[in-house]
Amino acid sequence: TCAVTNDEMNIRLTARSSVINSIATLSNLEDPTEQSLTGLIGALNSVTQTTDELSSESVTSTLNTLQSVINYVNSIGLSASSASAMLDSVNAVSSVVSTSRSRSSSGSGGASSAISRRLSEDEMTTSVENIQSLLQQYSEYIGSTLLPGLDAVSSTQDTFQLSTQYLSGGVDVNSKLSVPLTAADTLTGSEVTTASSSVSLPSDSPSTAVSVISLSSSLY
Repeated sequence: TCAVTNDEMNIRLTARSSVINSIATLSNLEDPTEQSLTGLIGALNSVTQTTDELSSESVTSTLNTLQSVINYVNSIGLSASSASAMLDSVNAVSSVVSTSRSRSSSGSGGASSAISRRLSEDEMTTSVENIQSLLQQYSEYIGSTLLPGLDAVSSTQDTFQLSTQYLSGGVDVNSKLSVPLTAADTLTGSEVTTASSSVSLPSDSPSTAVSVISLSSSLY
């Protein structure tokens, strides 16, 4: 396999950034239908999965587009299964942040293409904040779709895990909320990440959804 030259990589970075910017523009043209929003999420997922070709500009544009997506998800009332597809793009940009953080910590600069892909310290911090916000908004939306008696809705990605479950009002709850293991956790024999809490809901209180979000330490 021939190595990709710096010039070739920069061309790929620019081309992918251009496609992502086009998707971002489309997301702001008009209020989408459920079908068009599902298509937009799919297009964004497709172009962001080659993370080696995502520049800092692509990361910023993707995060901005995902914010528009979650806003539309709420306004349209997209199905939970369709909405969950956006997590693939969130994971893609999270992976870029993780790689950039690793390069920054090790002090490895590498070729010019690696430098162009690396995010600055401020960009990494801002990106992680935006990722956290997106996951919180997503979890809140999923919580709004749950009904009593339904199983928890969970998702496992390379850089984060999350789980949302519904608690009924008028009961005392002493439960362990957990997020699923990643593939890497399973291979290394890690224990599932858990959070335990005792929640008392008065009989006249509304039911509520509780979410647990776990971000990879590689993002910090």
